[in-house]
Amino acid sequence: MTFEELKEKAKSGDVEAQIALGETYERSGNHAEALKWAQIAADNGDAVAAYNTAYFYANGVGTDKNLTKAAEYLNMSADAEYVPAMAQLGSFYMNGFGVPRDEQMALFWTRRAVKENDPMATHNLGIAYLEGVGMPQNREKAITLLRKALSLGHSESQKVLDKILTEEDNEWLSEQDSEQDSEQTEDDRDEETQSEAAQDVTEESENTSEPEKNEKQGFWAKLKRWFVGE
Repeated sequence: MTFEELKEKAKSGDVEAQIALGETYERSGNHAEALKWAQIAADNGDAVAAYNTAYFYANGVGTDKNLTKAAEYLNMSADAEYVPAMAQLGSFYMNGFGVPRDEQMALFWTRRAVKENDPMATHNLGIAYLEGVGMPQNREKAITLLRKALSLGHSESQKVLDKILTEEDNEWLSEQDSEQDSEQTEDDRDEETQSEAAQDVTEESENTSEPEKNEKQGFWAKLKRWFVGE
């Protein structure tokens, strides 16, 4: 498809074409046109395009910086279940970026993103527990969440842990890790026992027919992230 054909398709209302056209403009460095088509796709209901539009407005890329607009499109994206938008929206509410500062709304969106294992949201919730933001302080929960965020790839969590962990904390964590290792070993033994039992049943059964397979088929949702600096 030529560029002109793509443009005509985007103008006709095809959301995928609008996203592709925005991506093309972004790669060429035309941020204003990239924003234009991201915003059109967002207004047509695409959650990732709404997140991208929020990025442009939040960072003043291709337009003047406008945190109110950024928050508006983050809300749109988060309402459509896009996890990175939930995490960012939590941060917006916590800091009062483009919306009135609201700790409970910040925690609402942050917790939703944590349930989906978002690294930044997990880190932020750990900080909230550590500092008692919007809820009572809970040091153990804070440390647990920060360690989880670190395991998910959020490197800033290590800096916080280095500052707050005491010798007593490290002893508690060592005990916790040992308990988890012990539980894992028991689970492994149970799985081996179940596997052996299943094998015995299979060997004893008659091979009169092929057993029906009910394997769950997983799939990956293709998320269109076509800008740097999410």
